[in-house]
Amino acid sequence: MWGHVAACAFGWVQHARNVETGEEVAIKFIPLGPRFFHRYVEREIMNHRRLGHPHIVGLKEVFLTPQVLGIVMEYVGGGNLQSYVERAGRLPEWQARCFFQQLILALRYCHDALGIAHRDIKLGNILLNTKYQVPILKICDFGYSKSTQYGSVPKTRVGTAAYISPEVALSAGDTAYDTEKADVWSAGVTLFCMLAGRYPFTDADNAVRLRCIQTLGAEQVERALEALPADVSPGCRALLRGVLRVRPEERLALQQVVEDPWFQLYLPDPSRMGAGAPPKDAQGAEEIRGILAQAEVYSKTRAARDDLEGEIIDQDVDDIFNEIEPDTLDRHPHRAQARMD
Repeated sequence: MWGHVAACAFGWVQHARNVETGEEVAIKFIPLGPRFFHRYVEREIMNHRRLGHPHIVGLKEVFLTPQVLGIVMEYVGGGNLQSYVERAGRLPEWQARCFFQQLILALRYCHDALGIAHRDIKLGNILLNTKYQVPILKICDFGYSKSTQYGSVPKTRVGTAAYISPEVALSAGDTAYDTEKADVWSAGVTLFCMLAGRYPFTDADNAVRLRCIQTLGAEQVERALEALPADVSPGCRALLRGVLRVRPEERLALQQVVEDPWFQLYLPDPSRMGAGAPPKDAQGAEEIRGILAQAEVYSKTRAARDDLEGEIIDQDVDDIFNEIEPDTLDRHPHRAQARMD
């Protein structure tokens, strides 16, 4: 182990090296105990393990100790896109387009090839490999992901307040929404943040931001687009107008985004940006489910020791996670240190 990389909602991530192969990896540790959400963790792992794409962090294996569940992933050493934008203040349009192209192609693969929605696209969930002149983008953290394979209907309000779509912000858990259109909105907000160095609609606290998204109208979206830096091209503004439609039925789908003229500019060779197979050393589904079942046993044992057995372990994840991730933003929009969680 080399050290702490980042905190996450239910644990932490560390940089490590495989002692047998010498390969650098990132390990997400999830403590076992009364707050070990078995169904939530299973969904994250089972969705992530199916993904093989140049712009998605690879999942390698899962292991268990009596104290923690470990998820071993590809190590991406360039930090996240949030920090990259903060250091720059804002990105030039050509670079924002390059990152956006990679993001959209990865999302199209998730939705079209595997029926998996991310549901928490944001700058902080995008890692960068900075070994190249133009950094390579990789999506991470599938903790809120949904898969059509499991037959569950997306109704829950999850994500990060500044990035969630109006229909998700308004969700009360009783109405399904289109996860592809929700991911498109979040990707559009991500593009806006890269271009402007700030959020599009409000810099208030989390609760106020959520209410702002819930009451958002087309006129507010248009004002946000008009407030973009003057050097943002008409083509880019037109695409943003299409992906930030308040009504999801009017919003561009992923394939429509890919076909947009601005998106197509300098698009890399598709053969270098296409899907691949999941990592060869990925464990089988049954082996992983066995590990997760044992993790739940360990968690219940630890909970019983603290007189907390069964407090929340068996609740359905969509009842537990009907919430929005907190986020903050420096109120001076063009400062390089502006935070966009």
